[in-house]
Amino acid sequence: DGDGVTNDADMCPATALGSTVTIEGCDGIAYVGWMCQADQLPNHGQYVSCVSHAAETMVKAGMLNKQQKAQLVREAARQN
Repeated sequence: DGDGVTNDADMCPATALGSTVTIEGCDGIAYVGWMCQADQLPNHGQYVSCVSHAAETMVKAGMLNKQQKAQLVREAARQN
């Protein structure tokens, strides 16, 4: 997808061209989604916790801002 990460190692192949990406090829929002898949975690609380921690990692990396993190956590909390 032109993000500088080879296709065989790209965990987020739909990342928009020109996006800042992690070594996995994910922008900040896609990284949180890749790291925290609700169906892969034992319960909803762990899913929300995962989203919060992954989003904070992206805030610290400069790939999300605090408002984006808060929105991701709110959306995760609303999911069933």
